[in-house]
Amino acid sequence: MLGRDAREPERLTDRTDDTTRVCDALSPRSARSTAEVARRSGLSVAETGAVLGFAELEGRARRDDDGLWMAMHSRSE
Repeated sequence: MLGRDAREPERLTDRTDDTTRVCDALSPRSARSTAEVARRSGLSVAETGAVLGFAELEGRARRDDDGLWMAMHSRSE
């Protein structure tokens, strides 16, 4: 179409591969360090920390007082 960018805009509900990998590396039962989540997801510690921060804002992860991360239970479980 004329006047439109050839790329389609991302939908807000789309998840990036990095987000999926980080959330899959979390456990609802075992707290994990950012470094451990990074190792399990294959991302750098810096990338993992950023993704975890957004996951926490979305209610998909939580950080405890010791700085360890856990997955939040989904409502379907």
